[in-house]
Amino acid sequence: MNQTLVNGELSVTYPDGFRVMDSDELKRVFGDNIIERWAIWDENRHIIFAVAWHRSNAFVVKLASAKELARRIEKAARKSYKATGSYGGGKLFKTTICGQDTWGTSFSYEMQGIAHVGEVLAAKHGACVYNIHAYMRANMQEESRNVLDKMYASMSFA
Repeated sequence: MNQTLVNGELSVTYPDGFRVMDSDELKRVFGDNIIERWAIWDENRHIIFAVAWHRSNAFVVKLASAKELARRIEKAARKSYKATGSYGGGKLFKTTICGQDTWGTSFSYEMQGIAHVGEVLAAKHGACVYNIHAYMRANMQEESRNVLDKMYASMSFA
């Protein structure tokens, strides 16, 4: 097992087999220039796990509900993947991350002819909003789900 502290405050434990993605890979995979992102990739299990964050005014962060943040994430994912003609789903769900109620969205998409499943969760801590991303191949979803659930359960704010 490996452990890291994302943004100096979000602890994540992950199993062997994952490797940290470099900045060129992040740009290629995510198609943007977000600097505040940490991501790992297990090429054998075909799982990418990423955390992006941004600081805002603490008052504004408190006003925005995690459910509303998840809705915004779903809208952005729908727009991004519909452009490729491969978006499906967009189901909101509630879970617990770092001891707090958190909302997320799950969806399906196709990449290079292969069916995938993605989910993005929104978590808040102080003046920071965290978007926690997980992407996996649809035909490996059960195995991937077990790995991801353990990772989610390990997460805590320092």
